[in-house]
Amino acid sequence: MRKTAAPAVPLKSPPVRCRRDRGGRARRARLLLLVAALFVSGLRIAAGGAAVASASDPDAVESTSRIDVGRVLVATRQMQDPRFREAVILITHRDADGTAGVVLNRPGRHTVGMLLSREKALQNRSDPIYWGGPVDPTALIVLVDLGVAAAPARKILGGLHTIAELSALTDRLAGEPSPWFRMFLGFSGWSPGQLEAEIGQRDWGLLAVGEATIRNADTEALWRRLVDPALRLRAALTWEAPWWSALRR
Repeated sequence: MRKTAAPAVPLKSPPVRCRRDRGGRARRARLLLLVAALFVSGLRIAAGGAAVASASDPDAVESTSRIDVGRVLVATRQMQDPRFREAVILITHRDADGTAGVVLNRPGRHTVGMLLSREKALQNRSDPIYWGGPVDPTALIVLVDLGVAAAPARKILGGLHTIAELSALTDRLAGEPSPWFRMFLGFSGWSPGQLEAEIGQRDWGLLAVGEATIRNADTEALWRRLVDPALRLRAALTWEAPWWSALRR
């Protein structure tokens, strides 16, 4: 910045000169703070992009703009639908007819053993069955770590698949080691264009995550852990960023 000569101020008016000096220092301080905040935000975005690019990182979590199977929807703080407040949804299906997924952080009162007591391999399981969403509430959806699997299993992310036949799970449970799995009743669904509209009106943030995030047993804290990363990219690129709000106060 090119410095200009300060206007001549009579010596009898020091209070006026002091006020101008303080105002100039304050403006310069705000400018430095803004530059520093932009620099830090750029580093975060770059680091986040590197995390997403590393598909082998099971803990990678970063904002994305692409709606796809294996992505995670995170309800924003402005979500009005009480069914989805603080919800985290794994997208399990997407095609020209719409998008579907299951809610990862709504464990129900019933356990796997209670619902599937006739299945010998499952009758003693105490794992909760999760509420997957309001669509078809009696439909049982199983997410299981099968590693490499063939049809009728549908790959979601890494080794995680949804299965069409319960036997694909019970057969694996008979062996060692026992695979990780989670069961859901019902699912969440959107017609073509509906999810895009809800993301556009800021009901949802969209994340690319690793398997460890989906398998996390602490589902109660899952939303709190993901909601800020889900909004990080938008905050860095708009005036909604916390540092900009602080400057305006």
